[in-house]
Amino acid sequence: MSADALSDPRLPFAPAGRLDIPPRVLDDVPFGIALLTVPDLVFVYSNHVYESWYQPERRPIVGKHLQDALVAAPQVVATFRDVADRGEPAHFHDAEFVGLKGRPVVLPGDVTRWDWSIWPLKDADGRVTHLLVSGYDVTAPAQDRLRLEQTHEEGIRALLEVSRATGSKGTIEEFFADLSFTVARLVGARKVLFARVENGLMSAQLRTHGFDDDAIGGIQVPCAPEGDGLADRIVYRDEVFKATIGASSEFEPYRAALELMEVSDAIATSWQAGDLRLGLVAAFNSRRRGGFNEEDVHLLKVASMAAGLVWQHRQAQARLGAAQRSETARLRDSADQLAALERTKADFLRMVSHEMRGPISVISASAAMLREGEEAAELQKTQQIIKSKVAELSRMVDQLLEVSRLEDPTLKPNLSDFDVADLLDEAAEQVRRAHGGREIRVDAWPEPLTMRADRARILLIVTNLLDNALKYSPAGGLVSLAVARQGGMARIQVTDAGIGIEPQDVAKLFGRFTRVGPASGAIAGTGLGLYLCREAARLHGGEVTVESTPGKGSVFTAEIPLSNR
Repeated sequence: MSADALSDPRLPFAPAGRLDIPPRVLDDVPFGIALLTVPDLVFVYSNHVYESWYQPERRPIVGKHLQDALVAAPQVVATFRDVADRGEPAHFHDAEFVGLKGRPVVLPGDVTRWDWSIWPLKDADGRVTHLLVSGYDVTAPAQDRLRLEQTHEEGIRALLEVSRATGSKGTIEEFFADLSFTVARLVGARKVLFARVENGLMSAQLRTHGFDDDAIGGIQVPCAPEGDGLADRIVYRDEVFKATIGASSEFEPYRAALELMEVSDAIATSWQAGDLRLGLVAAFNSRRRGGFNEEDVHLLKVASMAAGLVWQHRQAQARLGAAQRSETARLRDSADQLAALERTKADFLRMVSHEMRGPISVISASAAMLREGEEAAELQKTQQIIKSKVAELSRMVDQLLEVSRLEDPTLKPNLSDFDVADLLDEAAEQVRRAHGGREIRVDAWPEPLTMRADRARILLIVTNLLDNALKYSPAGGLVSLAVARQGGMARIQVTDAGIGIEPQDVAKLFGRFTRVGPASGAIAGTGLGLYLCREAARLHGGEVTVESTPGKGSVFTAEIPLSNR
C-alpha cells in the first residue's frame, strides 16, 4: 500500500499537511479500515478487523473487486461509485447489515449495526485515486437500547396490569396473588411480599408470589412510627432498602423469619395509600446474575405507588357496595370518587410512561459508555449525567408522593416559626443552582417577617413557582421574587417576562397533570408543580393566583397567613 494514499490532509483523522501511516499501525486500530482503487474498485489493503468481518472462504479480499470480495448488493457498489464521482465523503450511522457471520453480538434476525464512512483520497491534481472505507461495529449499544426498550415496555405493561387489577372482584387473597406476580415480573424477582401493619404488628399478606402460606402465615414483626428497626424505617420514614441478606447486619432481628422464607437478596420500599402507611412491599431473589440494580429500586417504588392506588380503588369499591345498600346519595358520591380515581390513575400511567422513558434511556446509555471505558474527564461527565437523571426520577417520585399526601383530608401541616426572608433566599439559591446559575432578583420586605407554617411546604411553593418562571422565560429574561405584608397575610410574588398564558388556559393551569400552551410539549415536567403549589397554600388557608399577558409574562401570587394554628 502506498503511504501517499494515506497522506492526504483531507483524511478525518489527519492534521493539516502530510501524515505517513504505515499499514502495521492501521492493522492495530480497533475498527475496520480498507483501501480501494478508483475507478475499478479493487481492494489494495484491508486491516485485520476489516478482514475478520467476512467468512473464511471470502478471505483475503486484497486484489478482489468490491462486488466479488463482499458479495455486495448493487446499491452498495453504486454508493462507492457515487463517492468517487462526487469527490465527497459519505457517512452512515447505525446502518443495518444482515448475514455477517461470527460476530460477538447480533440482534434478532442475524442483524448487526454499523457506523461506517467512505472517504475519497485525491492526488495533487484533485483527482480521486482511492476510496478509504472505515467501519465500527455498534451492535452492542443497539442491543442495550433494544433491551432498555423491552424492559421499559415490560414495565409499562406490568403497570397496566396492576391498574387492571383494580377491577378484580375476587377474594383479597386472589387480589394479592395477582398483584405480587405483576410486581415480580416488573423487577425481575422470584418472590414478592406485601406486608400490612395493623396495631403495631406487621404480617405478610397470604397468596403472595413465590411464598408458601404455611411458611409466612405465622410471621409477625413489631413495626411502629417511633421504632428504629429496618421495618420501622422503611414503612414510616420512606427508607428504600437494597442489600444481600447474608452480608447485611440490618437483617439480624429478622434472620429466623427470612431463613424460613428462603430468601437471599432483597429490595423493599414503603407501601402507602395517600398519607396512610399500609406497610411495605419487598422483592426477593433477583433473577439477574448481578442481583437487583438501581433501576429495579425505582421501578419497585413506582409499583408500590401504583399498588397504593390499587388499594385505594379496592377500598373505594367496598365503600361503594355499602353505599348501594344504604342510600342513593352516598352511592352517587362514591361513584364520583371512583371516576376521579380512574382519571388520576390514567393520568399517572401516561405521565410515568412518557416522563420515565427519557431519564432511564439516558442512564442506560451512559452506563453502556462506562462499561466501554472512558478518559477521566469523560468519565466524570458521564457520572454527572447519570446523577442528574437519577435525581430527575427521584424528584418525579417525590412529587407524586406529595400529591397523595396533600389529597389526604386528615393531613395537618407541620408548623414551626421561621423568617420569611431567609426562606426566600434559600428557595432562590436552590433554583439558581438547578438552572445553571440563572439570575433571580429577590426583593425583601424592609421589616422582619415571621411566619408560623409548614416550612417545607412553603419552600415547595416558592421553588416550584420560581422553577416554572425560569422554564417558560427566555435565557437572560428577568425573574423576580418579592414579599410584602398585607394585614395578617404574607403576599409572595414571582414575576417573569416569559411567554405568558392564554386567557382560556388560566382556569386549567392548576389541575393535576395539566400542562398548557404550545411550548409545554418541548419543556420537561410532570404537570404537578402548580397543582402542588395551590394545594400546599390551601392547606394553610391561603391561595395561589396568576395574572398573565400572552407574550409579555406572568405574575404568580401566593397569599399565606402569617399565623397558622
